[in-house]
Amino acid sequence: MTGMRQETVSGARLCLLLRLVVAGSLALAAGTALAHGVTMKLRHPLPADSAFHRLFVIPWTEKIHQDAGGRISIQVRAGDAAPDKLLDAVIEGDADIVWTDLATTGGRVPALEPFELPFITHDASSASRAMIEYVRLSDATQASLDGARVLAAHQVGAPSFHMRKGPMTKASDLTGAKIGSVTPAGRLFLTRAGATAVEVPLARVGTAMAQDELDGMLLSWDLLPAGAAAPFHAEPGTARLDAPVFLLLMHDATYRGLADDLKKVIQDNSGPEVAAAMIRAFDAHGQAARQAAADRGERLVTMPAEEVARLQPAAQAMLEDWLEKGGRKQALDAAREALAQ
Repeated sequence: MTGMRQETVSGARLCLLLRLVVAGSLALAAGTALAHGVTMKLRHPLPADSAFHRLFVIPWTEKIHQDAGGRISIQVRAGDAAPDKLLDAVIEGDADIVWTDLATTGGRVPALEPFELPFITHDASSASRAMIEYVRLSDATQASLDGARVLAAHQVGAPSFHMRKGPMTKASDLTGAKIGSVTPAGRLFLTRAGATAVEVPLARVGTAMAQDELDGMLLSWDLLPAGAAAPFHAEPGTARLDAPVFLLLMHDATYRGLADDLKKVIQDNSGPEVAAAMIRAFDAHGQAARQAAADRGERLVTMPAEEVARLQPAAQAMLEDWLEKGGRKQALDAAREALAQ
């Protein structure tokens, strides 16, 4: 009996020793990971020479690296060849951070779609602040993005009509014209305005215009590619006839796996100020693109206010079409309330 008791005690000591070794190994591994930090992958669809990449992505990732004391490094892949897969990539963890436009998500984030409707938002800054607060309070948005955290949401400047073959100064000039838009809402509006609306993903705008697929694009100067084949530009003032929404998203498990102080670094580099930085990057490109068009002698005109007003019935008709799908009125009311605040 004494021998059996000694063997039991020895076995217990051995198990305790093994547990201590395993715990020590895990602690050592955690300490090593903490010392070396974490490396994240960021993907976005715009080229590396774009203003967004140069003026926002690079400074933003460098600031995070600095704020984290070198313990967060972000590897950036610009010009992503599959922009319509970026939402899946960040939800599933194939990317830690992505920047993408709502239009490429295939209607999977319907709670944010009201912000893209014509004449709903008034400027990029207030719209972006409203969207961030809206996302924070919207259970529907959180559910549709399950697996991803919204770091920032934003819009860009008011769109213009960039035409290939001739000027557009009247609302009636849209009749029968093939006009591209990057958003479903924009295409509904153009259809109601008498145009032939064409779906053009953001990454294909330059190609579509160069290959004579379109008569023009409804797009902000901020998003117009350099050298786009459109020598006629009609600006409808501040009227936002189309208002693409863009999202900066992070894989939720990546965030939750960070140490608390590194989570704070991410939090401090998220929200309205980050959205404002993205808007500034796009605005810099928009101003440069507009000036370059003027320097080339291209024709820039402002649409008369009465002609812009003639587009209001088309916007109202498309809104009625859009609201036919169930549940959208509640989302529209919530978006309007957020914008009013």
